[in-house]
Amino acid sequence: VDKNLADYFAVLEFRHKEVKEIKAKKGADFYIPGVATKFRLLEVEPDSALIQVINSDGSLGEKLPIAKR
Repeated sequence: VDKNLADYFAVLEFRHKEVKEIKAKKGADFYIPGVATKFRLLEVEPDSALIQVINSDGSLGEKLPIAKR
């Protein structure tokens, strides 16, 4: 079965002074409000996601696992 990556997305909740929800597609870059760093959503699972830091020079940085609460 072929899978269309555009069909996979995550709603990520970040708590930095206030609660913010971000809807991101798998493979897409996004920003967290109040944080200057760009991130990329790498993996989406029912109980977790994996994001990666995009450094200011465009290189790929640290991978960060995000668990469902």
